[in-house]
Amino acid sequence: MPHHILRAAIALIVMSGLWLGPALAATLPEPAQLKARIGLAPVPVEVYEPHLSTQQGPVKRSYLAYRFEVIADLVFGPMWRDGADTVEFRALDGYVSRIPIADFLAHKAYLAVGLTDDGPFTVDNLRQNETDVALGPYYLIWENIDDAEIFSRGPSIWPYQVAEILRVNTSDAPLRPAGLDPALEPAVDLAKKHCLNCHKLNGFGGNKAPGDLAALAQALNDETFRSRVLEPQLVQPNTTMPPLSRELPDQERERILKLLRAYLLKMPGEG
Repeated sequence: MPHHILRAAIALIVMSGLWLGPALAATLPEPAQLKARIGLAPVPVEVYEPHLSTQQGPVKRSYLAYRFEVIADLVFGPMWRDGADTVEFRALDGYVSRIPIADFLAHKAYLAVGLTDDGPFTVDNLRQNETDVALGPYYLIWENIDDAEIFSRGPSIWPYQVAEILRVNTSDAPLRPAGLDPALEPAVDLAKKHCLNCHKLNGFGGNKAPGDLAALAQALNDETFRSRVLEPQLVQPNTTMPPLSRELPDQERERILKLLRAYLLKMPGEG
């Protein structure tokens, strides 16, 4: 469905007074309610599914989805790109994904509501050793077949079971304690990207994994920490913790590992 038609429908909603924006947080309506409100059906979007893809090659999957920006127009109002720097996605399982608004301006994102073949709206999350994981009510997906940057970022920006989205201005001050070595500054963004969707660090992060990340890391020796980050299933076969992105070159994975280790050893570590 052409985006200009959907935007026109949203404009009618705004002019009719049904939109109450500018909202900062929104509990998303059920997909059937959303379709009824905007009067349009989701469109097919084919992607490389990062939860199914392996080192042997990417796996394509086709979803029924709405372009994220038009849903954001609907629930937040047309000015959602202004006055905030981040969209926060909160999932039913406690996963929290914070994605800069700039990413939505530079790349194409969608909220999926089902599969084009009417199959179960689930996925086998191979990285987290889980099968038939429910994706609904909404699953944030990205066009990554022709977008190498998005493909290289793996599944960290693909939250599923999304039920609520928020516009926020993020402050990562808790991740920068006084006296932090400037050489460790790059580790702050690496921790946010690779760890803090599930883990919490000094009060900042997700709610899927219990415990403070620094305290957990400091309880491990170097070799165990390495295994937990690069190949967590070697340490705990039934773990749901995914390995550090295998899409990255081995040298880059090693660099990230060393930076994260040095950084977490310097963090306060809330017990």
